[in-house]
Amino acid sequence: MTVTAPPRVMTTSGVLPFTIGLGAVAIAGAVVNTVFGAMFPSNAPVEQVYYLGVTIDLVAIAVYCLVRTLIIVLARWQRVDSKRTLSVFGLIGAVLAATVFVVWALFGGIDYWSHGADRYMTAAAPVFFLGIPWVVSLVFADLAVRRNDTLVNSLLAVGTTVLSGIVGISTIVAAVIYGLGLSA
Repeated sequence: MTVTAPPRVMTTSGVLPFTIGLGAVAIAGAVVNTVFGAMFPSNAPVEQVYYLGVTIDLVAIAVYCLVRTLIIVLARWQRVDSKRTLSVFGLIGAVLAATVFVVWALFGGIDYWSHGADRYMTAAAPVFFLGIPWVVSLVFADLAVRRNDTLVNSLLAVGTTVLSGIVGISTIVAAVIYGLGLSA
């Protein structure tokens, strides 16, 4: 009597598209931030350091997504369903994203957009100084995405991505505005 192992199934449903999408957005953001950051005035060294820090954060997200995608595809992991418990990654990611969002809103983000996009430093400083928690929140959001998961875990992952996305995209748009010379 021969016992055969169950076939290995790639983990792609729900997990891989999210990771690839996050990586693609991070790469696009890094390219846009770099192109318009290169147009910053030469007499603005602080702004150049800020845009470089944000670009490094975006590249770190893209590298994480590339590594995770390669591991999922090449290792041919078995399908892993949710254990129907609260994801610690989703919870910590949501706390980090909420913290970064609140700091961004209080110390520059809302002020920047409500006063006519006046200073790039105002929009970029919170993201520059909280770059690590911002990146980790997106990584944890990606790790929290599991198949057949509970509504709470799915909402934590999506909410984390939305809050972190608002912060990141607004900072990249601020770089575009500053790079075009439309703000100080």
